[in-house]
Formats: sequence, structure tokens, C-alpha cells
Amino acid sequence: MKNIVLILPVLPHYRYDFIIDLNSKLKRNNMNLTVIAGENISRKNVNENLNIDVKLIKNNTIGINILKFAIQWQLRLIRTVIKIKPDKVIMLWHAGKINYNILLLILFIKKIPYVLWGSGSGDKRRDLSSSQLKLKSFFKNFFVKNSSSYISYGTDFFKELIKNGYDKNRIFVAQNTIKVENIYNYLDISKRSYNKVKFLFVGVLIANKKLDLAIKICRRLVDEGFTFTFDIVGDGVEFNYLNELITKYNLREYIFLHGSKYKQELKNIFIKSNVFILPGTGGLAINEAMAYSLPVISTSGDGTGKDLITNNINGFLLDDNYKEEILYEKIKFFLNADKKKLKQMGSRSLSIIKQKVTMRNMVEKFYESILN
Repeated sequence: MKNIVLILPVLPHYRYDFIIDLNSKLKRNNMNLTVIAGENISRKNVNENLNIDVKLIKNNTIGINILKFAIQWQLRLIRTVIKIKPDKVIMLWHAGKINYNILLLILFIKKIPYVLWGSGSGDKRRDLSSSQLKLKSFFKNFFVKNSSSYISYGTDFFKELIKNGYDKNRIFVAQNTIKVENIYNYLDISKRSYNKVKFLFVGVLIANKKLDLAIKICRRLVDEGFTFTFDIVGDGVEFNYLNELITKYNLREYIFLHGSKYKQELKNIFIKSNVFILPGTGGLAINEAMAYSLPVISTSGDGTGKDLITNNINGFLLDDNYKEEILYEKIKFFLNADKKKLKQMGSRSLSIIKQKVTMRNMVEKFYESILN
């Protein structure tokens, strides 16, 4: 039996279905999967309920921040991997994980094939200087060049890898997703109301989500006489700040901060909503919203947004550095849209998800990369 090791910085709850399905696929094909995950030590809230029926090794993580780099070390990682004697290693690679880089060098020297998995979005960080980005790119280019294959979140990074000279036959596009089949296979939106447009955001509440900008725009729209609601679901360091903004702009009747919601509570909120807004960074929330048959306003997020959102078909794709007026215009578009248009755009979202971004596709592409 071949031993496959999957290394993750952290194993959040939204990865469980993927891990379980990948493990089942590998077992059927005479392969053992071991997942090695670190722990979340960032300011981002991550639900890590580790009740999962897969061989899982959880390591502690330590780290510090230096010049905007999060420098981290996943304890016992190298020793654990070498002891397993893997036939192939898959890694969700982060440049700031120092022993990830050391481990990849060891795998390279020992000629143990490894697969890298990522979105490429870290290369576009505007908070890093050009010299920092060059240093990060140096390591990334070396490890990518020597990987047996690369699993890309979407086609945008696939094109970038080819442009940089990477063999397209070694790139596998596995659109990053949750198990959307569990949503749309049991979805009943027959009672969804369109009498008042209900906007929704779901995600961690941090500054680069740009929710403060969305709240500011809501104030403008209320002043113009529009009636709507905006549900914000999630928790994070910005919660109190956003709460204060809602009070400052006198929007208690329009904007509702719910905190974190899961399972049936979250499902009920999605079903009652009409339009999903992701004004800043993000990724998987787009898939979830589209599986609930919602049109989406979003940036490209982790890159997959470009595969999922077509302007005026199932929502609007914003440039990463868009101006306030652009978001204002897109939100206003939905406030002026009739019921037929809203339902039509939501239906297109659902159709796109079913065609392009399923868990089955993600697992199959991972399996192909392992065979490569």
C-alpha cells in the first residue's frame, strides 16, 4: 500500500468533507492517507473541531511576526513525515512556515515526490515590500519547479504558472470548494421572499473584508430612500468596530450582526437571503452562496471568483482595488432589480456551481495529481 501524506497549516471544519472523501477515494485504490495539521495561532477565528474518522496527526504551532511576515514552525513535522516513509507528500504550502521549506528541501534531496497546492493569492499581498515579495517568490519558484505536480485553486493561477514556464501537464485545477452537493441536493427555496432585498455576508470579520465600506454605502442607500436588510454572519477582531459603525450611521433597522452561526441556523439565513456580498478578500463563501442559488458581488478572492462570477449573469466581479463608487453601483443594481432578474441570476449561480465546482471534481483532481 502506498502512503500519502497531506500537510496542512490548520484543519478547519470546512475541510472535513474533502478529507473524508479523499481518504475514501485513496482507500479504494490501495493507498493510505495521513493528514498532518498544525494549529491556528493567527487572529483569524477557525473552528477546529477535530472529530474526523481519518488518520490525523495534530501538531502544535509556534510563531512570531517579523516585518509583516508570519514566521511559524509546526512542531515535530519533519520527524513525523520521515517516520511515515511517504510515497508522495501533498502540501498546502505557505512561505512563512519555515519547516515547510526545510521539509521540501529534504524531500527534494531524498527524491520523495511532493505535490504543492495553493491559490497564488499570497504573491499579490500589497502589504509586503518588493524585496519581501522577491524573497518569497524565490523560494516558491524553486519548490514549484521541483514539485511532481501543482494543484491550483482555479484557472487564473493555472495560467500564471504556465506563463512562468511550468509544464501545463503537471498542473491540476481543483477548484477550492466545500461539499456544495450537500447544499443544492437538498435545497428548497420555494418560500424565498423577494419583497425586500436581503443582502448577506458570511465570513470572518477582519479588516480586509471591507465590511466597513459596505456599511458606509448602506448609509448612502438608506438616505436615497431604499429599503433593504444586510445580515452579517461571523465573528472576528472587527466585530465591535462594525457594531459601533452600525450605531454611528443609525442603521440598526437595516444591518444585523449575528456572530458565528452554523448548520441549520446558517442554512436558514442563506435561504432567506437574496444577494451575497463579499466586498473584500474571501473564497469558499462564494461557492456556498452560489450553491444556495444566490447572485454574488465579490472580488476574485483566492482566485476562484474569476471562474465562478460572470458580470451581469450571476453577479458582479470586482477588481481587487475597486473604488467605493463601484461597490455602491453594484449594490444599487440589485435594489433596482425586479424579482425575475434576482431569481434568474441566482439560478445561474446554482447552474455554474453544479457544472464547475463540486467536491467530486476536487477529489478527482487530487487523485490525478497523486498518480502523476
